[in-house]
Formats: sequence, C-alpha cells, structure tokens
Amino acid sequence: MASKKLLVSVLIVTMAILLSTSALTAGPEDKSDVDLTQQKLAKKLDAINYHETPLSEVLYDLRARSGLNIIANWNALAEEGVEQDKSISLELHDVTVKKVLRVILNDLGGGDTYLQGFAYVVDENVITISSIDDLTVAAEAEVQQKLRKKIKKVDFQEIRLREAIDFIQNASGMNINVKWNLLGSGASGHHERYWILPGQPISLRLSDVSAEKALAAVLDSVTNENIQLVYVVDENVVTVTTRDDLDEAKERAADEAEAAASAVAEAEFPQKKAERVEMKLGLIGQLQKVCFDPAAAGLIATAGLKDDVSRERPEIIKDLEARLGETKSLGLRNALHLVLRDLYKANGNNEKVLEHLRAMLRENDAAIVKRQSAGAAKKI
Repeated sequence: MASKKLLVSVLIVTMAILLSTSALTAGPEDKSDVDLTQQKLAKKLDAINYHETPLSEVLYDLRARSGLNIIANWNALAEEGVEQDKSISLELHDVTVKKVLRVILNDLGGGDTYLQGFAYVVDENVITISSIDDLTVAAEAEVQQKLRKKIKKVDFQEIRLREAIDFIQNASGMNINVKWNLLGSGASGHHERYWILPGQPISLRLSDVSAEKALAAVLDSVTNENIQLVYVVDENVVTVTTRDDLDEAKERAADEAEAAASAVAEAEFPQKKAERVEMKLGLIGQLQKVCFDPAAAGLIATAGLKDDVSRERPEIIKDLEARLGETKSLGLRNALHLVLRDLYKANGNNEKVLEHLRAMLRENDAAIVKRQSAGAAKKI
C-alpha cells in the first residue's frame, strides 16, 4: 500500500512539473495580493531556534514574524499522525520564511523527499498547511466546480484564439495555462501550415454552456488533422497542450515514478536490511516450531481457492468456523484462523479479525510453553 501511494504521489508531482511552465499561473486573483504574499515568503529571518517546540506554537511564531496568514488543516494533519503538539526542533540562520516552511514540512515527512506527504498552498493571501492528499482533493474539487460554472453567452466573431481562452478564464475563474511554444512552433514537429497561433481567428456561438464545454469547443474549432488540442487539470491549473505532449508526459512521469521508487528501495542502509532479514528468519524459525502439522499445508492450499469457488463468503465462513471448533491440531487451527481473518477483513468485520488474531496468539503461546515444559521434564 505504501509503495502504491509512493508511485501515485511521485506521478502527480512529476506530471505537474512536466505539464506546467510555472508553479503559479496568473488568474483572477488580485495580483497585488499574490505579490505581497510572495514578498513576505521571501523575507529573511535572522535566526530560527526551536527546541522541541509544539508545531502550533511554531506556526504562531512564524505568523507574528512574517506577517503572513498561516493556517493549518489540523484534521487532515491528524489523519497523517501529526498533532498540534508535534515537537519541532530547528536551528537556522539568515533564511527565508519559505525555506523555514519547507524544512518544517520535510521534518513532518520524516526527512524523506520522496515520501514527504505534506505541503502548503497559497490562496487569496492565505497559506494553508496540510497533507498532500487533502490539498490535492481540495484543489481538484475547486477546479471541477469552476469547470461546471455556466457561461450564459459565448459569441466569438473572428476574434483571436488567445482572447477566446482569456474570456473563458475570466468568466469561470479558472487558471488556464496554454503551452503556446508547442502549438505554434517547430517544437510540435509539424509543418508550419498546421501550427496553432495565439492570433488565429475563431468564430463560435454558444449559450448557457459550462466553462468545460466552452473550452472544449474552442479547442475543437482550431484542432487540425495533425495537432489535436487537449487540456489536463493539475491541482488548480488547467493546462492546454497537444495530445502528443500529454502522452509523452505520462510516459516520462511513469518512468520518473519507477526511478523514484527504486531510489527509495536502494537508499536503505545495509544494516537495516540485515536486521529485517534476521527478524524474518527468526519468525520463520518460530513458525517451523509451532506449525508442526504437515496437514496445515493442505488446508492453506485449499484456502487459496476461497476467492475462486462459486460460494458466497458467509457460507464459507460458517463452514470454516465449524471446522475450527472441531479441530485440535495447532497447525490446522493456525491455518483456519488466518483464512477466517482474511474473509472477515474482506467483509469489513474488524472485530472478528482481531478476535481470530488474538486467539491464534494465545494458542501458539500455550503450545510453545507446553513444548518447553515437556523438554525441561525430559532433561530431568
């Protein structure tokens, strides 16, 4: 699960880098507010010295020293294991507020660049700190709402393509970034007669249509046999590009994600790897001592077919519970407990999952004690 989340996170970040020309795209928001916030983020702080200071107090201090509106989504942070009293220890000199925030976020993520799950976003002069999952969901929901916004009337009569897109951007509130360098140059790999230029005339009439459909209609009106225009939503930016560029970006993002996952795996210390191997060997040894009934192997193999047989899960659970009550062999009981654990987990019955795991631990502990006592008695 962790590796899957890692690949998805890296894929999202990489796609953002490949498809966007800048982190911030000019939009409806007041430019003066954006500039002021960026100036405050770039403000240098002489000294930062936090020693096991609660995160809430750290953010309060940064607000007071920078003049920034900094808030935290504590509910989303708590879901990732970060509470308001999370201790922060940090000593820095002559650094910007932006750098301090990044160091703190990196510390919350355990110092691992690839696995870091926290970030901040600037929106209407407010900086919100939260988990990447929360920020991504919120940004996507906001963009989807803007895409669904109704435009009463679209009446383009031989106006320039750039002006048509600007109209949709202003009417919807979306941030639209067009990769003109690909549409109207040799970078597209197509002959000049297929280039799509900002000044290309467009005529279009629509009424009571969503911003999404209006944008799609504009792109369709200038798409030709060699260059197909598409748009992709990434966080709070709608990027217009070519189909070829989008496909190439997806391939590069997948390659980057795979490389990142490999880098994380290879970065582990050999000593930790050795410790895990030793631990697993120890567990195997214990299982060999406890699961001494060869018949268990047959039951485990049969249990592997539980998802393939045409029986309802409750019926299988009922049969296996009955078998468990009749079975004395520890090996068979272990196998039955594990199979029932999986079945109850699939049903969402966590109480039964814990019940079978606890029962299995008790039975195995009793068996180990019994065998040790028998061995000691033989020596006497």
